[in-house]
Amino acid sequence: MGELQWGGYNVRHFTRVDMLITCCMEQPGEAEQQRFFAMLQKLNRKTKHGIIASGVVLLLVLAFLYVKVNVTGGYQGVFLLKGERGALLEIRDDLYLGEGYRHNAGLNFEDVIPRRLLRGHLEEPSLTFQWNKKEGAGYVFNYLPGGKRLLTSFGRFIDESGKKVNGLFVGGGLPKHVLEDDIVKMNATGMAYHDGSRWFHIWCNVNETMANSRFESILPSSWRFLGSSVLYTSQTDLILESSHEIIIDGVPLRRERYAAFFAGEPYFILQIRMSNEGDQPATYYYVYGDEPWLGNYGTSGGNVGWAADGLYQFVSRLDTKKYHYAGLFDFENDAIGEGHAYTFTANFIQ
Repeated sequence: MGELQWGGYNVRHFTRVDMLITCCMEQPGEAEQQRFFAMLQKLNRKTKHGIIASGVVLLLVLAFLYVKVNVTGGYQGVFLLKGERGALLEIRDDLYLGEGYRHNAGLNFEDVIPRRLLRGHLEEPSLTFQWNKKEGAGYVFNYLPGGKRLLTSFGRFIDESGKKVNGLFVGGGLPKHVLEDDIVKMNATGMAYHDGSRWFHIWCNVNETMANSRFESILPSSWRFLGSSVLYTSQTDLILESSHEIIIDGVPLRRERYAAFFAGEPYFILQIRMSNEGDQPATYYYVYGDEPWLGNYGTSGGNVGWAADGLYQFVSRLDTKKYHYAGLFDFENDAIGEGHAYTFTANFIQ
């Protein structure tokens, strides 16, 4: 690169321009000078466009290498999350309980189109639901008379081992309820009841596990997820199904889970079938339970047990041959001096 005196201007030129200049045998006129500067401007534009194009290509390559795009099929929105396992960022169409800390930005579709508009003018009682067969995740709204409703979420949470749970396991919530660590919003996770004014927490993420003969626990997130489906649906009835395989001491066990909902009924039926797919017997232990966070998420204040013969203020054992149902009641526990400032919400397992 050098400098050239041209028509009163000092022009910085490159080799390709030198070739153009050495062809000139006489002092160029004004028209030639204008044509020359027009060529320089065109060259500069091409250079800028090339730099921009190279930058775009570089960004696309970096995005391909470090940004994970994950379309789960939940279609709850567009969420930009902190990346995992080598990715800087993740773009996904859904968000589960336990992932709020990863959320950077996004658009929740329910903020744009309220759910009541999507529901339309269905008469009460009625059911609406969304089920992601691939992920084994979804939710069911049971609209009760008088503007009340129940919301049950399945497989919409990350468990304590940091893994996603797939299938008909109660737990998690919709993005609007799990984006922030807000215990009031968390009332609408797991299974929740809305009385027309607010949400009440009924069941939390299910505490369910199997163990082998050495009492080694195998959480549902470690079970092999075989798939799920909607077996039957109408405006008033719904049956969902998920299939799983668990290896216990080398023996494959298959577990089929079915959840049935009926419009207007304040419960659902969970049926579990187990079969031994191996060629030898297997010994296992099975646990199903929940922590007493009834009424308000995150606190067991006021929670006591109940069965046919009354309230239980201490941890107790029940004879399942004598009692066919039991649950929790958000009332008060006189044994520790609690008052009556609670929600009077109850749940049960039969």
